[in-house]
Amino acid sequence: MCTFENYQQNELPRYFATDAVFFSIAQHCHELESISFEFGTFTDAGLVALAENCPVLSSFEMELDENEGEEENNITDAFLFAFAAHRKLERLVLDNCINITDAGISAVACCPLCALT
Repeated sequence: MCTFENYQQNELPRYFATDAVFFSIAQHCHELESISFEFGTFTDAGLVALAENCPVLSSFEMELDENEGEEENNITDAFLFAFAAHRKLERLVLDNCINITDAGISAVACCPLCALT
């Protein structure tokens, strides 16, 4: 398997975001600084893996499908708590993340956020 130790930015194609992809990125792209994606089939577990294994990740942009039901749009505060533990996040963009609460947003308040959308 090809490794990407020095890979720093990733914009995933539409619907390419899956837990398997996130676990692979988390395992091989420890220098990832920025990730952007929209839609896909993934859970908090994949996002937590990114937060825990990509220590310099400072920009995170995620757009979920507004037409998905609540059971498909099941991303919760869990990944935000993982990002908060590493305190590197500078840019956070969450679109149509209906299960994100004030608790999750408050958790990342300890990060040096320059942009929160």
